[in-house]
This record gives sequence, structure tokens and C-alpha cells, in this order.
Amino acid sequence: MTKKRSAFGKNLAPTSKVKASQKVINDDPLKHSTFLLPVSQKQWLEDLSYTAKRTGGTRITQATIVRLLIQTAKDKGLDTTGITSEEALQERINSFFK
Repeated sequence: MTKKRSAFGKNLAPTSKVKASQKVINDDPLKHSTFLLPVSQKQWLEDLSYTAKRTGGTRITQATIVRLLIQTAKDKGLDTTGITSEEALQERINSFFK
């Protein structure tokens, strides 16, 4: 396996196959992913995950929140064509969610 490089110059993890025994959502196997977040973003995600429970619903996992945010961006067609920096990507995402 070879490591890939992202457009931002950071090494990406080697690609690998999904195990047949992994959990599946809508016929799509789940694959473990690890990424770092700033403390403030992690706290926001934790708060968001418990808000439903505190307001009479059930707790939503942080993984579910992240997965659904990604799915929404994918379904709505977030375009990264021509993005050359994290700042440009942030601007594109901000306008995407307006």
C-alpha cells in the first residue's frame, strides 16, 4: 500500500479494503476513520450530541452527526474544484451552507 498526499500537503492513511464483518448503513459498509479536531470543535460536537437527549429525545452519537454532515454535503453536491487552501475551502463551505 502506498500513502497518498492530500491537496494540502498532508499524508493520508494508506487505502485498505473494508472487512465483510463491519457494520453497514444503507448497504454501505462503515470504515473506521480518525481525525483531529480543535478543542472548541470537539466540545461543540459533544454538546450537540447530547442536546437531543437533554431536550426530551435520545442522544445522537458524534459519529452520526459527522457522518450526516458529510452525507448532506455529498448529496447537495459540495464542489471542491479549484480549491487551493484550507481558507478557500472554508469560504466554499460557508457559502454552501447559506
